[in-house]
Amino acid sequence: INKMFNPIKQSEQLQQNRLINLLSHLQTNNLNFNDNIEFINCNSSITIPLFIEQEVQIALNNKQPIVALESTIISHGMPWPQNYETAKEVEQVVRKNGAIPATIAILDGQICIGLNDSQLQKLAKEGRNVMKASRRDLAVAVGLGKSAATTVSATSLLAHKAGIKIFATGGIGGVHREGEITLDISADLTELGRTPICVVSAGAKSLLDIGRTLEYLETQGVAVLGFKTNDFPAFYVPSSGFQVSQKVESISDCASILYANFEQLNLQSGILIAVPIESQYAAEAQKIEDAIQLALNEAKQKNVIGKDVTPFILERLNTITGGESLTSNIALIKNNAKTAAQIACELSKKYHSNQKITTINHNNLNENNNNNSYSVVIIGGAAVDIVGKPNNNLQNATSVPGTVIHTTGGVARNIAESLHRLNNSIFFISAIGKDASGDFLLNEFKQIGMNIQGLYQSTNHSTAQFLSILDQSSELTYAIAAMDIFEQTITLTYLNNFLHIINNCKIVVIDANIHENIIHALASYCKKINKPIWFEPTSVPKSRKCLTVLDKITFISPSKDELIELVKALNFPVHPERIGDKNNINIEYLKCLIAQLLTRGIIHVILKLGKFGVLVGSRNYHNNNNLDFNFKHFHALPVEKITSVNGAGDSLVAGCISHLIKNDDPFAMNNLFSSIEIGLRCAQLTLQSPYSVSPLLQQI
Repeated sequence: INKMFNPIKQSEQLQQNRLINLLSHLQTNNLNFNDNIEFINCNSSITIPLFIEQEVQIALNNKQPIVALESTIISHGMPWPQNYETAKEVEQVVRKNGAIPATIAILDGQICIGLNDSQLQKLAKEGRNVMKASRRDLAVAVGLGKSAATTVSATSLLAHKAGIKIFATGGIGGVHREGEITLDISADLTELGRTPICVVSAGAKSLLDIGRTLEYLETQGVAVLGFKTNDFPAFYVPSSGFQVSQKVESISDCASILYANFEQLNLQSGILIAVPIESQYAAEAQKIEDAIQLALNEAKQKNVIGKDVTPFILERLNTITGGESLTSNIALIKNNAKTAAQIACELSKKYHSNQKITTINHNNLNENNNNNSYSVVIIGGAAVDIVGKPNNNLQNATSVPGTVIHTTGGVARNIAESLHRLNNSIFFISAIGKDASGDFLLNEFKQIGMNIQGLYQSTNHSTAQFLSILDQSSELTYAIAAMDIFEQTITLTYLNNFLHIINNCKIVVIDANIHENIIHALASYCKKINKPIWFEPTSVPKSRKCLTVLDKITFISPSKDELIELVKALNFPVHPERIGDKNNINIEYLKCLIAQLLTRGIIHVILKLGKFGVLVGSRNYHNNNNLDFNFKHFHALPVEKITSVNGAGDSLVAGCISHLIKNDDPFAMNNLFSSIEIGLRCAQLTLQSPYSVSPLLQQI
């Protein structure tokens, strides 16, 4: 695939683009939506007009929540600059509520799933100069290389083709008034009847014949759900006087219905979720109706027909109501986007929790890998650690003399290497970039003889790096972790290649560098097959990723600060002043905090306390209802001189696991307590080593 364009004349380029654009439209069913841009080799390289914005593509790969947004509302629904400002604000609402926005449009013949800022701004400024494209207009726009804003029907179709299931808009089109005479019926209704997508809107636009619109949707087999209401809203007003087919009380119920529609029943038809405009933004019904009648009469007098009617009416309503209708319009769109994002998040959880990762593509595995039996599977980060340590005190805003070393790192990688050096059979799943840092890690893996068949090498992402600054006593002062590669590459699709290895191992270890949804899916799957799972929180910000699966985790090994973060997230009051300081630690209070995790379902908590050692809290894993906890505090082993604290906690975890899996009942409390002593010995050796894992571990 050659992504460079050969110089050709502009007219020839245009003709070729049109030909390829039309060809791609005719072959839509063969398009591969897994690539950001597809290329065809026709002597010179010419792009097929399908572009999935990178952030959206990553979200699709990881089955993250995505909300599609239409573009007609930008070009034809509002004037500049409110249209651009609203588009940005709506995308921000989607992000704030946990989903990825994907505004859909056609730019110069390319179907764009997700727009960047400059594209949004260009579309908003051009306004009605761009085409308004319904399903019927897609071939024209694509074939002739035109720019077009997509309506509800076109956006629904293209979102579905891209794999997006939730779409937020202002209001759908419908049967126009006097539609029984004119047969003016929006393509939005027929699209909902044949495309499996969820459209979240404030009902239908007030200018329509609402009763006939609902009858038509029923004929098309479209479920019309009212979000916390029995009344079907009419855009600017919360009630049209007509009823929905089903009232839905919660976001969770919405997601359950959608999952049944898309997956369990595979109905191949859409669902409309009607969300009433918030009361403070609702317009007076009679005032809006009078304005609509006035605008409709003007449209008749000016012979405004077809797809031009709705934009004309909306513009006139804004003028007649003195801007009141535009304010309501913006408010309801944001509210719909908020609801859609929340539904998308809940639906994403259902897909991950119900993910059936049971079909294994053996062709994706290295043919030389004939050994499918490994004791431990470790999934998570592999990074290059850059560690700086000053000779004297650090000073702000200037450099100081010291030492800087590069070494292998990443929490999961450190645990994997430690287990390997402790003579365990391990399988490590991670990702690196095709760059100098990735080559460095590969070389290190090969030198120590680690299995690298679970490593994914990406050409689109940089190898992770961890930059840390230590003080003179080798304690961590500042750190920056660039670990985005793992959330973007370690997907369920990739993990599916190694499912048989996960099934046959003794324990699965994951760190919090991977995506929260992947953690949820892995923990749920391991719980389902009765496979113990060890979760390493990695850092304070990332520690919260396990909150939805606490009842599925067997072991967790947080630091003191990570424990505090987790307990706070559980809405339990934490008093940091009671924990202690650099010289003292309140073990009894820490037991209270650990108990909060144990009561949520975790079996064993291994709290890493640095120089204060390790505090273990456990409950009887054979009885999930047993709230009789056992605690034991282990003092740290003496270290004559600490060289680096990096990796010491990871070596501790590996030492524990190495001892545990050699026991007949490895997860009983007594065996865990005895394994801590091995872990502390491993940590002691790594503290005295300049590397993230001490090579001397193999002597234990």
